[in-house]
Amino acid sequence: MLKIIDTGRTATRFDADKVARVFNCGRLSKHSELDAYKKQGGLGAFWAREWSVNGVLIEKGKDLVDERTGVLVPCSDIEKANKARIESGKSAIVGVNGVFFLIDPEAFTRKNLIWVAENPKISVVENAQLSTGGWGTPDPETKIAVFTARMDLDALSDDWLRRNYFNDGVCPLVRGDIYLRNFDWRYVGGFYQPSRCFGVLTVAEDAKD
Repeated sequence: MLKIIDTGRTATRFDADKVARVFNCGRLSKHSELDAYKKQGGLGAFWAREWSVNGVLIEKGKDLVDERTGVLVPCSDIEKANKARIESGKSAIVGVNGVFFLIDPEAFTRKNLIWVAENPKISVVENAQLSTGGWGTPDPETKIAVFTARMDLDALSDDWLRRNYFNDGVCPLVRGDIYLRNFDWRYVGGFYQPSRCFGVLTVAEDAKD
């Protein structure tokens, strides 16, 4: 079982990875790990290591750049993931508008005032719940809320519900006290600027990804 440790530190998203490494030679917690931490009663708002990509058209041969958050996802990485999906019989992400996926970069490199995502793992979340504030059930791998029929939602306990809030573009993921006056551990946030400061949870470096 993974041991998730609260560093007791807050940081911007681009500093959060460094804080996690320095604290115990570890890494920033994945969203699925944060989900488990919050479900068990962990308090506070924390960065996940993944970023959401939502509401954009992925064009062939073009890097994905979000000028608002200052992040660039290289087209070579997107097209590699696209090729793998097609070869496995899944739908394409290049040339399609509005596909929702997560990126999990190994690191970021600062180039010409842009943060370049290095070797990002790309995970498409099929049927993600993209209505702002829409309820859904957690995707088994990522724990992002996916669309679920209303009658099915009504039959589930609170532990089986998640609520997404995503801006368009490339945004860092946050879990926790997203609204100070409306706390709910089930809320998934992908709308904050990376310059905001949130808590940092870390996982030991030898933990399985």
